[in-house]
Amino acid sequence: MSHSTEPARTSARRQRGLLALVALPAVAVLVVLGWSSGWGGGGDATGLVFLLAFAVANLAPFVLVAVVVVVGGRAHPLGMPAAAVGVVGVAALTAVLLTSFVRSDSSTAPLLFLYMPFYLGLAVGVVALLTGGLHSIRQRRGHPGGAVDAGVDRTA
Repeated sequence: MSHSTEPARTSARRQRGLLALVALPAVAVLVVLGWSSGWGGGGDATGLVFLLAFAVANLAPFVLVAVVVVVGGRAHPLGMPAAAVGVVGVAALTAVLLTSFVRSDSSTAPLLFLYMPFYLGLAVGVVALLTGGLHSIRQRRGHPGGAVDAGVDRTA
């Protein structure tokens, strides 16, 4: 094993760990959404369609986080720590929102599933700006950064 492949393997391991961490709150959202809707409204096709639509909308921010993790980790070595902070932040925000929903007695609590994709999307946007901003700042200061400077061969 050469020294140039060790950072690539470590980076890939970290990336897989972050992607697994993204999957946990996504699964939690699906479970709480299904539970709160009675798992699709007793077999009614309309209820299932709405459940699927809400599931897709509420999973979109997690797909975007996964994209930020993959792209941020490849664009610059500092992108991975920024993406990690973002993943933890999105997971924490999801946990707070879902806990508030489950504990609420309010009849308007299900509105969470309308607004949660928006709030999580804003959080993902902040994470993307951080990862892209770090790379941009480093390039402007004369440090090209990227895979070559980190000793990582990302062409494979």
